[in-house]
Amino acid sequence: MKHKNSHLLVGYWSRLRAGREVPDQADIDPRQIKRLLPDTFILDCEDASRPVYRLAGTALCERFGFELKGTGFLAHWEAQSGLSLAALLRQSLRLCQPICLSSIAATTDNGMVELETVLTP
Repeated sequence: MKHKNSHLLVGYWSRLRAGREVPDQADIDPRQIKRLLPDTFILDCEDASRPVYRLAGTALCERFGFELKGTGFLAHWEAQSGLSLAALLRQSLRLCQPICLSSIAATTDNGMVELETVLTP
């Protein structure tokens, strides 16, 4: 992980676990990660091969130019990358371990930007 916010999020997630495989959803206090919320999202992974945004922060929605809630997370990835990502997501959920993704994204003006995405089960 390169980004400070990624370390902060994984650290918070690890502390909440308190010896359990994953934190209980009721233990999450948004006030504790207040500055991360605009760039944070929650996925519905009932079907890990088709994760859907259940909630997305305002900064993410602004970057994409629309409300992400209810849209497919993998729709923003190339087909082969989406398949690989779905497999990583299934593994993360099975092992109850966070994953950190480094990727390159295209911008609306045909530029490139490096992204770091942390997914925690």
